[in-house]
Amino acid sequence: MRTKNILLVSLLAVLGLVFQSCDDKNDEKNIQFADLPSVSKTLVNTHFADKKVASVMKDNEFMDKSYTVFFTDGTKVEFEKNGEWDSLESPEGVPSSIIPSKIRAYVTENYPDEKVITIERDQSDKEIEVELSNRFDLIFDATTHELKKMD
Repeated sequence: MRTKNILLVSLLAVLGLVFQSCDDKNDEKNIQFADLPSVSKTLVNTHFADKKVASVMKDNEFMDKSYTVFFTDGTKVEFEKNGEWDSLESPEGVPSSIIPSKIRAYVTENYPDEKVITIERDQSDKEIEVELSNRFDLIFDATTHELKKMD
C-alpha cells in the first residue's frame, strides 16, 4: 500500500511539472512589428498605413501561435501562425479593401448606411462573420461569399 501511495504521489508530481511547463509555453509577449510574418506586415502596411501601431503581441498557445496587432485608435487585427488574418475589428470601420468583394457588395446594397466594424474567419465552420455598425451580424460562406444567415 505504501509503495502505491509513493507511486501515486510521484505520478502527480510529474504531471504537475508537465502541466507547469505547458503553462509556460502558453504565454503572450510583446514583440516588434518587424517580427511579424511577412504576410501580416504586408497586410498592415497596405490596408492600415494611415494608422499607428500601439503594440504587437505573440501568443504561444500549446502547439500553436498567433499574433495580434493593436492600433492607437482601437483597431485590432488578429493573425494566424501563417500570417493570414483571422479577425479584424475597427470602431471606424474595417477597410473595404480587405472585405471580399461579394460581401462588400451585399453590405453596400442592403445596409448602405452601415460600416463593417468586425470581420472574422471561422475556419472550422468555413464561414466569415461580419458585424455591422448597427450591431447586426451577417454570416457568409467562406468559399462562395454567399449570405448564409443573419443574427
